[in-house]
Amino acid sequence: MFFLYFKSGSKAGKRIPESTTNRRSPAFLGLVVIVLRYRQAPDPDRRASGFGLLLSSFMWFWILWHSWHAPEELYGHFVGPDPSKWTDEELGIPPDDYVED
Repeated sequence: MFFLYFKSGSKAGKRIPESTTNRRSPAFLGLVVIVLRYRQAPDPDRRASGFGLLLSSFMWFWILWHSWHAPEELYGHFVGPDPSKWTDEELGIPPDDYVED
């Protein structure tokens, strides 16, 4: 069984030495030391940052791979219109014998 020990004050955020020789230290008594900070960001964890980079890299690989190899997932499975079958009237092109005033 363990207990929580909260530490605050001027030494908050500093690494607490886990000395087993000091009989007054919380680590010697089997307590879990949690350092509280007031309006300070925690130190970046290198392992968590690396995992976040790996996870976001895999996410973008997944999105770009499937956008390139399966675009119908984004655009749908329909066949687009054939522009060679459109008439001049549909495109708004006047007839050849049209005289402009």
